[in-house]
Amino acid sequence: MQQSIEDVGLPVQRTAAIPAILEHLRGTWTKDIADKPVFQQAFARLLNTYLRRVHGYGPLTAQKERQHAHAHLTGYTRDPAWQFPALRRLLPAQPGIVGEDGAVECEELHFEDSLLAYWKGQPVMVRRSLHSDAAAYIYANDEMLCLAMARELRRSDGSYRTRLPGGKP
Repeated sequence: MQQSIEDVGLPVQRTAAIPAILEHLRGTWTKDIADKPVFQQAFARLLNTYLRRVHGYGPLTAQKERQHAHAHLTGYTRDPAWQFPALRRLLPAQPGIVGEDGAVECEELHFEDSLLAYWKGQPVMVRRSLHSDAAAYIYANDEMLCLAMARELRRSDGSYRTRLPGGKP
């Protein structure tokens, strides 16, 4: 993350001090859930609820409030990673291979784009969009090939659902 931030020209300053909220999370709260099996999405909701109750701010809650308040604004509904390419480097990358059908499978979804037909059998990196479950940025040799869309989320009219029913796989 530090390298990505420096690449866009922002200075990074290190500090030895650990914020009090992180110390608190490492302490009691972490011990409270250490023996409970939680998945990534459930963990995010659990952490959001905890932060909202104890510290008065839950990032997921605040995000939903902002989305609702700004839904009428054209730019607000666009994927920030599409608008600002440097942000894509902050998305988690997962290896994949372009299949014979010209799609890349990632987390039980098949991401398609007409360009991928020329890359059959080639290794790629998949960076899933945080804005839409249907979108993934496909990279080959550290260069973006395309923005591919999940066939499982395509509607009959050709548009895409932005979220999977029940959350990400």
